[in-house]
Amino acid sequence: MQPAEILNDPTNWALFLDVDGTLLDVAATPNDVQVPPNLIQSLQRIEVLLSGALALVSGRTIGTLDRLFAPLALTAAGEHGAELRTGPGQPIERRTNRLLDPALKAQLQQLVAEHPALLLEEKPASIVVHYRKAPEIGPGIERRLQAILTKADQGFGIFPSKMSWDIRDGTCTKGTALVQIMALARFSGRRPLYIGDDRTDEDGFLEAERRGGIALAVAGEYRASRPPAFASPAAVRAWLAKLAAAREAAA
Repeated sequence: MQPAEILNDPTNWALFLDVDGTLLDVAATPNDVQVPPNLIQSLQRIEVLLSGALALVSGRTIGTLDRLFAPLALTAAGEHGAELRTGPGQPIERRTNRLLDPALKAQLQQLVAEHPALLLEEKPASIVVHYRKAPEIGPGIERRLQAILTKADQGFGIFPSKMSWDIRDGTCTKGTALVQIMALARFSGRRPLYIGDDRTDEDGFLEAERRGGIALAVAGEYRASRPPAFASPAAVRAWLAKLAAAREAAA
């Protein structure tokens, strides 16, 4: 899809963007990602072009997104839809009451403590175990995680992601987040364009297409259910920069 297609009729489009692996290059740890300043400028201009119909949809918390993209505070879904902010300046709403039990968290913390190469990323409604620094231990750790969750019997599942496992309740997804955001006045009636790179983006892809929109995949560690439209996050950023520049030229 070319930027001109959006520029020709910006009132017809709503843009949904995954973050890690889509806007930002994957790093060794979640804290190591870099946000190019020109990306923030592009997002600012595109939000104006779309009259606010731009949203970030991420596994990160919205608070973390705000720190990464400061001074922007966009419409956003965090923790795969467990958090939602309906617009700049609006409060962050929790969309699930299913929080991880402290006893279950303690077991996961103990498991990670036994393996220094693992990294634990804790969030209110989920916890992520990263194994990028030691991919060879992945299968064994996954079996232990499954055993812990089966014994806890709290209804939480393991969702594979980029060299990591996201442990959470599966009722909130990037697809449910898209549904909730599309109900907002400035998004309603538009065609959703969803760009993502990971297994967790598949729910967003399907929901965007169900609504007559478009799903575009970014090539990466996960092979999406459709051919990639972008070779890398750098290609996505270049596409956004081209769209932002076209908006400035037309203004």
